[in-house]
Parts: sequence; C-alpha cells; structure tokens
Amino acid sequence: MVDSVKDILDKWILEDLKRKKKFRRTAKRMWEILKKDYQFKGSDRTVRNYVSKRKKELLNEADDAALPLESMPGSAQVDFGEAPFTYQGEEMVLPFLVLSYPYSNGFYFQVFPSQNKECFLEGLKRIFHHMGGVPKTIRFDNLSAAVKKILPNGERQLTEEFQNIVLHYGFKCEFCNPNSGNEKGHVEAMVKYIRNNFLLPGPHVMDLDELNKELWKLAEEDREREHYEKKTRISELFEEDREACLVLPAKEYQCVRYETQRPINMAMSR
Repeated sequence: MVDSVKDILDKWILEDLKRKKKFRRTAKRMWEILKKDYQFKGSDRTVRNYVSKRKKELLNEADDAALPLESMPGSAQVDFGEAPFTYQGEEMVLPFLVLSYPYSNGFYFQVFPSQNKECFLEGLKRIFHHMGGVPKTIRFDNLSAAVKKILPNGERQLTEEFQNIVLHYGFKCEFCNPNSGNEKGHVEAMVKYIRNNFLLPGPHVMDLDELNKELWKLAEEDREREHYEKKTRISELFEEDREACLVLPAKEYQCVRYETQRPINMAMSR
C-alpha cells in the first residue's frame, strides 16, 4: 500500500532534513496529510515504519555524498590531541596541535605547553609558514579559542584573536555542528595515528622548540608511503594540496596578548 506514496514521502523527508528538528513533520502528520490530500488508505503504522527506515537510508546517502567534499586539494582540518611526556624530568600530559589534509592524508603537528588561545594561534601560524602556504578552507570544532558563541542561525561569533588571524591569512573557516566530531573525522583519526606512531611511549623532552623542529621532519618522512586508497605516494598528493593553498601574506601574524594594568600608586607603596 505504501508503494503508491513512496515518492511523496521521500520528497517530504528530504525537505525536512534541511530544517531544524522542531520544524520537521512527524510520521503521524505525514500519514494524516496523505489521508486527507491523497486519499491514502494505508495504516499509520505502515507510514511510520517506512519513514523511519527511509530517514536512516537518506542520512547515510547524504553522509556518503559529502565525503568527496572533504577531499578537495587545499582543504584542511584542525584538532588538538594529548600525549604523555617526561618534560624536564617531570611526567605530564601535553597537548599537540594537528593540521591534516584529507585529500593527500598528509599532516603537520606541534607540541605545546598548554591548549590555550595563544598556543592554538601560534600553532596555526607555524604550520602555515613552515608549509609555505595557507589552506583555502579549514574545518574546526567549536573550541573556545576560536568560537565565542554559537548563534541560533548556526553561525559563529568568533573570538577577536581568531577573527584577526582568519583575516590576516585569508582562509575560510568551517565549524562542526555541536556534538558532531565525526564531521572532522580525518583529523581525529590523524591525532590517534600521530600519538600511536610518534608519541608513545612518552618521549623525554628538555626543550619543546627542539622537539618541534624534529616533528617537522617526522611528518614529512611519513609522507613517503602509499596512500591507503589512491595507491599513490602521499608526498605526491601533498604537492597538490600545497599548490592549491593560498599565498602567504608578507608578514607573519603576531600572536601576542596585550593586557591593561592599573598604574602602581607610588605614594602608597612607600
């Protein structure tokens, strides 16, 4: 019985997937409209079962169709990871910033003493200038160093510092939906790959700057392997990523923070 209205239901489901959840038609409402406007004689249970099954199928199709968009040369994803270190004789967990390129499967990463705003911006700047270019589009999650507020229409109010670096380097930023880390699945997988292959067991480190110089080499040497799917060396694909990147601006972005302090009252300090 439902076969006669499958096309109508599919159309409604696709329309509703573009709307906020609270504005979508329920299966019961679809059944009522079918009865009233299309003289549908089937049961509401038949419609509910079809709508439930079809929503899952269409969502999977949409996910599959979106994957190639993640793999355009010159697009990147960013995330922080953590790993154990023995730093200056003390055991601790330190964050590392990863910028990965889904098209080539290449990446860069740098270790920092903190996961704060200054380290986040400094990490982006370092990678841009070491690579010699800026990804056209970079996908982030809603980390506080970049996003001040998620607005009702899905847009983001950026922190002033992050807005400044976006304007300075000219890249387009994209953000995952809240609680949807899978939307930057490439960099999340790369965080695990880097930790397992380069940072375990925890390295002994005296100087982070010296360590980070070595990490450039490790990332570049890793590209001399075959891409898991494209059967081409990652280093060759990475050159396509590099060529698709934006040109660096003439000056580096200055990752500094200015603070206003009250002047000391010398009379009171005597």
